[in-house]
Amino acid sequence: MVASSASASDGVVTSTNGRSSVRNFKTVSDERVLFETLGKRTAVVALLTPGCELCAHYAEEFKYVAELFEQHDDELGVAGDKRVMFIEVPDAASTPNITGVFRATNAPFVAVLKQHRWYYVTPSGETVIRKPKRYHGTLNAKETIGWLNRELGL
Repeated sequence: MVASSASASDGVVTSTNGRSSVRNFKTVSDERVLFETLGKRTAVVALLTPGCELCAHYAEEFKYVAELFEQHDDELGVAGDKRVMFIEVPDAASTPNITGVFRATNAPFVAVLKQHRWYYVTPSGETVIRKPKRYHGTLNAKETIGWLNRELGL
């Protein structure tokens, strides 16, 4: 298992399993931090629950996908604000506003939220959250990357 520490201010996660720091990955337990990040860039969000064996396994795959996307972006010289951010919510049950907004009823719940397209504002000024593009495939890195490439037009 990867031991990591996250800083909500810079999104850096330091891994102790020999992998390098992943700048496009955040572990979030504060819904304000999540929504602040979503306002700035496209993100892939994984809502997990503690005690869920499937969630624990997929958390490692999700971090690996983030690492591979970061390596790809580094090779292409993609600017930091144009990179896809990967956000893990390790205890979705403790963040009812997040699960409610995304209509998540089970875990793991993985969705891509494109910048400025995951919500809209009505003429009366009400913000309406669109149903997220949820991932329904096999919970591994290879299938997740294929799905993301299709969803993001890569």
